[in-house]
Amino acid sequence: MTVEERLQNLMRCICQTKEEEIDGVAWDLQMINLAEMAARGTDIATLYPAIQQYLNNSPDCYEEFRALVAMLKAEIELGEDS
Repeated sequence: MTVEERLQNLMRCICQTKEEEIDGVAWDLQMINLAEMAARGTDIATLYPAIQQYLNNSPDCYEEFRALVAMLKAEIELGEDS
């Protein structure tokens, strides 16, 4: 991805961000709890639409969230196999 494309993505994200969306600091504080809930089957999008909106506008955070959920699911499965 070129620098110009990254800047365009950043500007698009800034322009689409809504006042009621969760911010980055709040996201960092809640991500582990939310990932644990998602790993156990909770539908985060339905339960927390503001967080889903944040993820929709923040692909890097969404990727990090998905990776954390995948690790937690694997950890849960390993614990169940013991």
